[in-house]
Amino acid sequence: MKKMIILFIAFFFSSINGKTEQANMIVDIIQAANRPSSVISKLCWTPTKIIHLSSALVKENIQFSANADLTNDYMQFYDEEQQIVFLADLNCPDIEDYFQMISTRTFFRAPFRWILFGDSGSVNEDNIVPEAIANADVLIDSEVLVVRRIDDAYEMHFIYNLIPVYRISPNNTWNTEYYGTWDSENRFQKSNRFVEPTSLRRLDINEYEISICYVLTNNNSINHLSDGLDDHVDTITKVNFPTTNHLLDFLNAGRKYIFAETWGYKVNGTWNGMTGYLVRGEVEIGGSPMFFTFERVSIVDYISSPTPTRSKFVFQQPKLSYENNLFLLPFNTTVWYCTVGLVFVIYLVLLLVTKWEWKKTKHTIETREKDAGVLRANVVDVIILIFGAACQQGSPSELKGSLGRIVMLVLFLALMFLYTSYSANIVALLQSSSSHIKTLDDLLHSRIKFGVHDTVFNRYYFSGLFAFHMETGVGYKFVGKYFNEGEKCGLREIQYLQVIDPWLAVRKETPFREMFKIGTKRIQEHGLQYRENRLMYEKRPKCSGGGSNFVSVSMVDSPVEAKLAKMLANLGRPMNIRYLRQNETIDNDNYPNNHLLFILNRTCDDANAFLRWMVILGKSLIIKDETFNVSPEFDDIRISVDSEVIIIGKMNNSEEVSLHTFYKLKPHTKWIIEDYGTWSLDTGFTKSTTRIESNVIRRKDLWENV
Repeated sequence: MKKMIILFIAFFFSSINGKTEQANMIVDIIQAANRPSSVISKLCWTPTKIIHLSSALVKENIQFSANADLTNDYMQFYDEEQQIVFLADLNCPDIEDYFQMISTRTFFRAPFRWILFGDSGSVNEDNIVPEAIANADVLIDSEVLVVRRIDDAYEMHFIYNLIPVYRISPNNTWNTEYYGTWDSENRFQKSNRFVEPTSLRRLDINEYEISICYVLTNNNSINHLSDGLDDHVDTITKVNFPTTNHLLDFLNAGRKYIFAETWGYKVNGTWNGMTGYLVRGEVEIGGSPMFFTFERVSIVDYISSPTPTRSKFVFQQPKLSYENNLFLLPFNTTVWYCTVGLVFVIYLVLLLVTKWEWKKTKHTIETREKDAGVLRANVVDVIILIFGAACQQGSPSELKGSLGRIVMLVLFLALMFLYTSYSANIVALLQSSSSHIKTLDDLLHSRIKFGVHDTVFNRYYFSGLFAFHMETGVGYKFVGKYFNEGEKCGLREIQYLQVIDPWLAVRKETPFREMFKIGTKRIQEHGLQYRENRLMYEKRPKCSGGGSNFVSVSMVDSPVEAKLAKMLANLGRPMNIRYLRQNETIDNDNYPNNHLLFILNRTCDDANAFLRWMVILGKSLIIKDETFNVSPEFDDIRISVDSEVIIIGKMNNSEEVSLHTFYKLKPHTKWIIEDYGTWSLDTGFTKSTTRIESNVIRRKDLWENV
């Protein structure tokens, strides 16, 4: 009887010790992470043992749920996913079904943590990976801790797999990390290598192939991704091509390149371009940074912004005369009112003094009337005197009395100072640019034309009143290359697309996300990204030669004079035409030959010597089956090799007009026809590429064939 009691007491205490031993081990492992935790368990224990574990966790302020149904309604109470720890007993009979359900919910992925334990034979010394999770997607970013009992201690290992969500073959290799041991005497002993987080410990992925997508809008860019040629085309991709390869080298990864034509937009419910590859899981990372958009945020993850670049309207600030009346700007409104008031007061005083002086000298009125140098006491003479003083001109008439001379002195002094101030201000304003264009609305309602970067840059787009929407880093490279120092001043930017700098995007829930973040930050910290950005992008050029950029006065600065000149030109044009029609010959001494251009309709028959002629339409050029022949009407006309006669002929069944030059080497030889260009209403004049050289250079070797 005593033996039975002793055995019962020993069994009772051993069971209690077993309960406390596993509970203490679990608590120690969770506390070793040094972060807040909430435990969700799958246990096949007795209620007493579960209550004991719950009490131990609650004492450490750790939330605990036993055998909970992992539905969406239940999981919504856990707002912080990084705090959740799953606890699973491998001895449970339905553990494989439980893991299969978990795998479909991607709970084996970061930031969730797992602790697996049990002595059912599912783990052994040769194979640490439990058979129950052999088919689960435990990827490189997971934290799955397997606890197995060895004698009186527990040994713990982290396991993970480098294979992505889909399995290429069933023989994928598992990787393990030794985490530590636990026994009742020494408690938990953590391995020294677990000082760093999971993403830093597993940076070496052993040449695993990672697919990366780049955006190329020009097919030829694939041949110049790293040689620096045509760096203004697909610049954002060429900047990040070397740095993303540095990133893959940092991870010791293989690589597979995929190229797309666009960054990706939703068309008919599906995503195309690089975003489409990321959504379908065909690539892990997009190598060409793209902008944040509301539609993309929910389907891809952004990790870093490697290249600070924006697309903006860039234009040279226009002259003040394009936006304001330049002649009113030297003085503000108050000064103008005061000036007009001062002149009016002086006018009244001068008129009164003039009348008083004439009244005072009645006895000499006959002599004064004969003297043209005496100012008359009438309104018109006084106004003319004041107008001349305002224009800094003298007057043939003046007052002879001392009071009158004092008034005239005040008049000339006041207007002289006003004129000096006005002249100084207006000279400065002529060289100033307008600052009124500050917003998109100001730009829209200005007289500036617009252009968008779509083809190779041309300096023409930047000249004059033109706003060019471009990627600033690329456009400023051409500004620095082709613009003079003075022309770099006055550039202004207005941003149209209100977006932040582009970011690198990765596949949603990719296991390499944290590794990509660490790698891109390391590349930026070591200056590799800055180097590539400086090679491809230019900052806004500094204005260092503004004083040398002297702007001459144009017709826009003098709108009244411009309208007058236009009116005179319209009056003068028919006079010149009448002169040419009334005179059969022109004196060449008055007109240099190289400045003359005759425009001739073939209905006229007064051409006898060709210098530079343009013959318009008519039947001068016979066009048949795309062959060109000169009309017989020109056979008797001497058009030599040094002439420049341009024939304009309309193409058959087309709105396009063709231009050709023709001549003879000798009177008895055939006509030689040269292409000069084309003209249409849509495209304007397009000069032939063969007309780069002059006629003398182009025709110098023709005599060998005569």
